[in-house]
Amino acid sequence: MDTHALVWYSTGDSRLSSNAKLVIDAIFSSKYVCFLSTIVLLEAFYVSLRKKTYSFPDLLKQLGQQNIIIVPLDKVVLSACYHIQSSFDIHDRIIVSTAKVSNSILITRDREIRKSKVIETLW
Repeated sequence: MDTHALVWYSTGDSRLSSNAKLVIDAIFSSKYVCFLSTIVLLEAFYVSLRKKTYSFPDLLKQLGQQNIIIVPLDKVVLSACYHIQSSFDIHDRIIVSTAKVSNSILITRDREIRKSKVIETLW
C-alpha cells in the first residue's frame, strides 16, 4: 500500500476510499498478506513529525503482524525502479517497484499510477 492509504487508515481520515478501507481492514485482521515498501514507512514517519494526528510508534506496533512484510530497498527493487516510467517521482517508482517485485496489488489513490496500468491497483 502507498503512504496515503497507510496514514489515512491509521488516522481514520475520510479521504480513504471505502474499498481501500475494506481491504486494509482485512490486512489488519490477518486475512491478507501486505507488502510495504520502506519508503512508505519513511514517508509515514515524516508525516508524523509534521502532523501530530497519529503516533508513528503505535503504527509500527500494528505493522509488527506476521502478515505485514516490510520490503527493503535493495538491488532487486532498485533494478525494477529503472524500468518504471520516468514521469513518476522517485518515491512512486520505489512504491510501484516494490509492488511489482512482490507481485502485489497496490492500494493507492495516486491517479497517475492508476492510469498508467504499470501495476494492478486498488482504490
